Amino acid sequence: MHVAAYSVRSGTIASREYEDNVYSDIKKERLNRVETIQAKIAGDINSRLKDKTVEVLVEGKKSDKWYGRTRCNKLVFFESDDDCLRQLVDVTIRSISPWALQGEIAIDE
Repeated sequence: MHVAAYSVRSGTIASREYEDNVYSDIKKERLNRVETIQAKIAGDINSRLKDKTVEVLVEGKKSDKWYGRTRCNKLVFFESDDDCLRQLVDVTIRSISPWALQGEIAIDE
């Protein structure tokens, strides 16, 4: 989810129809409340993936970790010495946050 505080944009219908009569500090406080609620929701959803193995399409490498996305568009980071770029890799999720998952290459047993 993406949220932003309302601001008038000249030339839009809203700029002609609505007066921007909410103080900026109130806008910021409301935005922070919504973002806090969304972080909790995202964290709760992501927690269901802890210790699960997911398929990740690897998009690149950042700070010695590969990253990619699951089929449901979850961002996953993991370490590997192999060149994983543009590969489908099975990753077991070991830690979660609202915005990303951390894992390790799944080992076939």
